[in-house]
Amino acid sequence: MTLHCTLVRAAGPGSGDDPLELTIEAPAGTAGTEIHHHLARQFGTGEITVRGIRLGSLNVGTAPLVTGAVLVDAGDARPPLRKQLSRIADEAEAGLALAVHSGSGAGTVVALVRGTYTVGRSGARISIADAEMSREHAKLTVTDTGIFIEDLDSSNGTWVDGRRVRNAAVSTASVIRCGTSVMSLIFTDRLPGHLADAGASVADPIPVTAGTDHGNRAVLLLTATLPLVIGVGLAVFTGMWMFLAFAGASAVSVLIPLLTGRRQRRDNAAAVAAAVQEDKERRRRAGPSLASLALSAPRLGSHGRGAGDGRIWLRLGLGAQPANISVQPAGAVRDLPSAGAVPILLNPSRPETVFQGARPALDAMIRALVMQLAGYPRGTETRVVIHGRPEVLPLAARFLPRVVLTATGESCRRHLSENSSGGYPHEVLIIAGPSDCRETDNALAATAIQLGWQVLRFITTGEPASSADVELSEPESSLLCPEGDTGFVPDLAPATVFDAFCRNLAAGSDGRAREDCVPDTCALEDVMPLSAAATAARWETAEQATGLAVPLGLSAGGVRSWDLDGDGPHLLVAGTTGSGKSELLRTLVVALALSHPPELVNFLFVDFKGGSGLGPLADLVHCVGLLTDLSASELDRTLASLRAEIRLREEALAAANVPDLASYRSTPDVAGPALPHLVIVIDEFRMLVDDAPEVLRELMRIAAIGRSLASIW
Repeated sequence: MTLHCTLVRAAGPGSGDDPLELTIEAPAGTAGTEIHHHLARQFGTGEITVRGIRLGSLNVGTAPLVTGAVLVDAGDARPPLRKQLSRIADEAEAGLALAVHSGSGAGTVVALVRGTYTVGRSGARISIADAEMSREHAKLTVTDTGIFIEDLDSSNGTWVDGRRVRNAAVSTASVIRCGTSVMSLIFTDRLPGHLADAGASVADPIPVTAGTDHGNRAVLLLTATLPLVIGVGLAVFTGMWMFLAFAGASAVSVLIPLLTGRRQRRDNAAAVAAAVQEDKERRRRAGPSLASLALSAPRLGSHGRGAGDGRIWLRLGLGAQPANISVQPAGAVRDLPSAGAVPILLNPSRPETVFQGARPALDAMIRALVMQLAGYPRGTETRVVIHGRPEVLPLAARFLPRVVLTATGESCRRHLSENSSGGYPHEVLIIAGPSDCRETDNALAATAIQLGWQVLRFITTGEPASSADVELSEPESSLLCPEGDTGFVPDLAPATVFDAFCRNLAAGSDGRAREDCVPDTCALEDVMPLSAAATAARWETAEQATGLAVPLGLSAGGVRSWDLDGDGPHLLVAGTTGSGKSELLRTLVVALALSHPPELVNFLFVDFKGGSGLGPLADLVHCVGLLTDLSASELDRTLASLRAEIRLREEALAAANVPDLASYRSTPDVAGPALPHLVIVIDEFRMLVDDAPEVLRELMRIAAIGRSLASIW
């Protein structure tokens, strides 16, 4: 399989080196130790971790060692243990966050804890590259009792729910706008919206059946009042007041339809308002914000294809638009209301759309569109080809499934012709530009359109172009349509948001790529090669490693590994009689022996089955003892030996002036003895608990003391 990943240096000396983008060809299931060995030989890396897990304990194709992984080279420093990193991550992960839904920082999600956060264009705790935002625009304060926002004398003001404020309390229901950036508070454990309708068509108007109006109100009023005026005049002139009664009856007969029409107009207005609200909601569902998409990325990939023809309506930004409703009969409602600020969606039936603007805005819009094409559920059968110069291609898009990057016309043409029989319901060619040869781009666009592809072209301001369909500018962009131009605030995805999205989506997709169940059986040869050459390679690599990684078995996702150093240092295997506890212990011991040389790992076996459980492993060169006798004298001798070993290790570490075994081994020119990890393996632990509780207490004390001395059991 092909593994696209990034190698970076951890903070410290040399950490200023640029990240290395790697493409690794290795069979699925390849041990991370082999990858580590090649990286160390080619790039001189030290200990490498992936999401806090040592590379040596991972396998290619099993999360987190999947496409999009970031390999962190700690150099000569010892990396933090996985459980330490998990604890740090849990502390940093907050349930509350500030999400940027539209504008220059679209897709940004910042976790919030108690404290004060400045929001601004630069130099702020939450920085958003919005030209309409002041350097320090607003201050967000999170307390135990509420969340408050304060405007910091900004040029364009801070707006909450459409009202300019100086100070205001805000909640998850509030819409905050600073500059052109629209934001809100969200709970990260409650996704802001379901993506099933994302990219759905909004072309069909929502029908509204209106009641018939009973005529012109002015005419009806005139018809009602005229007889009444005449009747009053006749009554006064003739003195016969019966004329007034007849005139009043005539006016009442005319006022009845007038009152009925007023009620009908109220009903019509209510029906139109409901239709407008429905139109707003469906547009928001069809065009969710990039923040919603970014939060959903780790969970995407397991969805099926959405309803419809599979072609995606792409969100460009937010703008005021007329409501897309149809009132029948025509003319029943005179003035149709606006839908307000709703997502601007690009109709995929357009064969070609040309975007024009400054290069940074074009790049950010490309990132926003690719996020939608790759992340929407109905995009699971969408193919995307991005063509352009290498320096403008969104490199992180190579992590995404069904997305191809090309830098030559020949390569692009080849990908366009693949599966031209219509295997995909939606195919999109993005010509990122700028191009050295406009004729080539024109030919590629024409070929793609002829094959049924949707073409999105991006040209910088000043480049020759027949006409632009979308003009990207600040503070407002324009979508040019025959019926009129529509102004909107564009969704411009920052590179950091896009990179994180691509890696998370790739990790989620690879983690779900294998749909097979957990296998019924698993042999040692299923999780690691057993040849002498493979063992020698693992032993050689283990010399530079600090952990004690060992394959544990097979899951639905592939090989599962366990690190006695990072995940331990203790392991308890529990199960019913005959469930395979002893067999698993033997397998773990053999796997450790095949992964690490005896200079790094020694075993002390304590077998209360008389040697039938662990006895066959006594011939391993790693074995330093086998205890099968429960007699008091034998147990006392064993404890005395362990105490002596602990004292030896304490003296060696004290002489070298280091705190633990990892520092001892990494210190050059140490004059003390070699100190391998000592792994105490006990079979039938329950017998030790029941028959020798005092010995158990002593072993527990030794285990607690020996943790930093690499005594593991």
